[in-house]
Amino acid sequence: MHAPKPIRRNERVVQAGFIPLLDCAPLVIARERGFDERFGFSLQLRREVSWANIRDKLDVGVFDCAHMLAPMPIAATLGLGRAAEPVIAPMALSLNGNAITVSQGLYEEMRAADEAAVRAGGMAAARALAHVVRRRAEAGREPLTLGMVYPFSCHNYDLRFWLAAAGVDPDNDVNLIVVPPPLLAESLKAGRVDGFCVGQPWNSVAVEQGHGVIVATKNELWPMSPEKVLGVREAWAAEKPDLLSDIIRALTLAGQWLDEPENRRA
Repeated sequence: MHAPKPIRRNERVVQAGFIPLLDCAPLVIARERGFDERFGFSLQLRREVSWANIRDKLDVGVFDCAHMLAPMPIAATLGLGRAAEPVIAPMALSLNGNAITVSQGLYEEMRAADEAAVRAGGMAAARALAHVVRRRAEAGREPLTLGMVYPFSCHNYDLRFWLAAAGVDPDNDVNLIVVPPPLLAESLKAGRVDGFCVGQPWNSVAVEQGHGVIVATKNELWPMSPEKVLGVREAWAAEKPDLLSDIIRALTLAGQWLDEPENRRA
């Protein structure tokens, strides 16, 4: 990402938080291609490492808007997870994008338990995991530890749905823990988790490092489901409706630019 552009006093400056995932692209492209300037504001991007940081900094006004998990504004508005300010989601930033990845060791255990289910992948692969969970319990081994990025996240719900569909109780048969997205591939490599559900590129990073295997994608669980949204405080939106409209216009142009195949390499 280029160095921040100088800001003139008469410009409207918008502080935007994001997590380094592929679906932060609309915010990045709006900034890099100058779509923000086209609508008379300056988008200042602030990289964060965890969704809890995003939540807290939006809540206290450090950020004006943020790249957020779709369930986060709902949780904030309900006062869950320590957020006190109601948050709205005036537009979606991405659909799908998550995947479930397991360690090489767990993948081999799943293959030994049910080769056909593993080859089928998606929802079927959970059946192989269920066999592994039962065998480990019968042998007195520690339950599997699976990572997800945030309690109020599609990742958490995706993983729970995938497990429960095969008869695995997410609360009792395995250990579910929260790990920030940028740390999941390293956690798998270090053996701190046996698998995880996260957005790209961290699934592919684990595969490229030789430590993980993708066994299910979000499209196999719930095609075209909501994933990331633009989150803003309800009070901020009410105070600056024109600026919010301009942000939405700029991000819409960024999305249109991203949809053009010839722009993918850039």
